[in-house]
Amino acid sequence: MKATQTNDLPGAQVEIAFGQKRRGKLVGLTTKAIYLMDADSDDLAHTADARLPLNCGFALVDDAVYFGSKSGRRRYWLPRFDLDTEQLKTKKEDNLL
Repeated sequence: MKATQTNDLPGAQVEIAFGQKRRGKLVGLTTKAIYLMDADSDDLAHTADARLPLNCGFALVDDAVYFGSKSGRRRYWLPRFDLDTEQLKTKKEDNLL
């Protein structure tokens, strides 16, 4: 196997914490952030810095990512994208971890 492209991520990738979500977006966890990547362009579409360590677990359910932080379970609501332009919609509510 040959790597065709590499990306700089916001922290070290958490083991097996990478999945596909809506319209070709890939969702992943690093030890410091949650990120969404465009599968076609390999560009980071969104990153959210974590206030807590992200160190285990990973589940995508509806519009949320569930993961473990130390002994607790956490949830992060993924941002919505405009389906026509694929641009991130700005929202008033806070998506922070």
